[in-house]
Amino acid sequence: HHNEFSIQAYKLIIGFGALGYFGGSLYGNVGSLVNFQNYNFELENFLRVVIFAPIREEIIYRGYIFRDLSEREGLRLGLLVSSALFAIAHGYSSIASNIVVLLIGAISCLAFHTTKNSLLSPMAFHILWNAGVWTSVSGALS
Repeated sequence: HHNEFSIQAYKLIIGFGALGYFGGSLYGNVGSLVNFQNYNFELENFLRVVIFAPIREEIIYRGYIFRDLSEREGLRLGLLVSSALFAIAHGYSSIASNIVVLLIGAISCLAFHTTKNSLLSPMAFHILWNAGVWTSVSGALS
């Protein structure tokens, strides 16, 4: 049974990662709701925005807040509260950006829950979402 879960978990990690990169790329290409006009696209910022921030945020919002609330108060409340806090923490001024980040939070909760509380799946989704936005708004692949 352990190997069966592992294979399923890896499939989910890959699936959520692909969804993240595709969604992030689309979000960036459609005209990101965040203003990147004067943004510094150097390696240090790439590492901070694409790698370290998603890892830290997934540990906080899924690993602690979502897990604790969903165990104590139920899955629905855990998902709503942790996703809302995640969106608020990003501090975007537009309603559309906040809705997108709220949905990213909710998908990350589902990724965490469906892989039996493994942070790898929401981390893959979040990192690849940010990478998709990064590459589309920075012109890294063009």
